[in-house]
Amino acid sequence: GVVNATFVINATANSKKMSKVRGIATFSEKIRDLRVLAVCDSGAHGVALEAGATLCLDPTDIGKISEGEINIDEFESVVCTTACLKSLAKVARVLRAKMPHQRKGTVNDNIGTAIRASLLNVEWETVDSQNHSDFFNITLPLFKANFPITTIKDHVTTMFGEIQKYRPAKFKPETFVERVELSIGGDNIMHLDIREHNASYKQD
Repeated sequence: GVVNATFVINATANSKKMSKVRGIATFSEKIRDLRVLAVCDSGAHGVALEAGATLCLDPTDIGKISEGEINIDEFESVVCTTACLKSLAKVARVLRAKMPHQRKGTVNDNIGTAIRASLLNVEWETVDSQNHSDFFNITLPLFKANFPITTIKDHVTTMFGEIQKYRPAKFKPETFVERVELSIGGDNIMHLDIREHNASYKQD
């Protein structure tokens, strides 16, 4: 199953700066099975399907989205080539948050690259902690339980690196993240106190 992680961040005295921070983590392996709609010229459909697209759509058939022939709710992600982005603008209101964007990596000259970004990228944001007014939580799928340990370490390292990008200068890297909680299907499987671990590590 998919292991979800909650990173608890201590943002005391910097709570406003950390409120609603959003980012995108790019992992080395696909964590979730996503249904991806790829919009590209027919000549690239083969590449798109091989890269993991569920369905390919030619830019001349964009109307199928607005007419409801293609139900956008059946897809978790929509990607497109740079050349097709303008065509998709016509249905931006229908796509809403699924509208492809360069920042997300879901728009690219190479449709295969856009699909891989869609499958490997995970969006995250800070939300207020229910237990402490100056703490924030980031919850996201982090790895699959059957991943090799090297991949798990890589994903954990990647996410810590993402979080540290937003660390206020007054906080040391080893004290910014309070703890990490892991769960599968809503059941907690591990609780790691990062500060306690780092203090023990220094003593050793």
